[in-house]
Amino acid sequence: CPGKYVANTTASTIDQIVRDFRQAQLLKDLPLPHLTKLATHTSLEHFETGTRVIAKDEFGDKFYVIREGRVRCSNIGKVSRRDSQSTSRAGEKPAYVDLGKGAHFGERALLRDEMRACDVIALEPTACYVVSRADFNAMLGSMTEAMERCLALRVIMSMKRAAAPRKARATRATSKPRRSRVR
Repeated sequence: CPGKYVANTTASTIDQIVRDFRQAQLLKDLPLPHLTKLATHTSLEHFETGTRVIAKDEFGDKFYVIREGRVRCSNIGKVSRRDSQSTSRAGEKPAYVDLGKGAHFGERALLRDEMRACDVIALEPTACYVVSRADFNAMLGSMTEAMERCLALRVIMSMKRAAAPRKARATRATSKPRRSRVR
């Protein structure tokens, strides 16, 4: 349908989308022709502060790359809603992860054909490039193995970031300043 894709307008718009896609971990290493084709099948959606972009356990039919703004991914996996800190107990997934410009979300449901794994809420006015499930699979389906590795790496990195503040606090708590003896 006319106007469905933002990239229908100009070559400079496509170039901008490709530059923005290069910031997304999942897409950054894709060849330019793949990114360009994907950019031509991209729409732009706007979300006001507090808008639920994705609801956990719903069917996933879109992939998102943040053009501007920030979102919070919460209620991740098996972490309970009562946890409201950015980190949870050792060995558990983070209670929430904040994402900004260039970050992406929603790929897990498309890659693994699963329901959504978390809630995603706009923390401020946010614009996202959006790729439908059909376009995502048609253009990137042959690269799903590489994307799975990227997804696994992203989960590990978010867990490390969540654990870093705990480790720093524990180190400070057990470190005692040394006193030098003056004779």
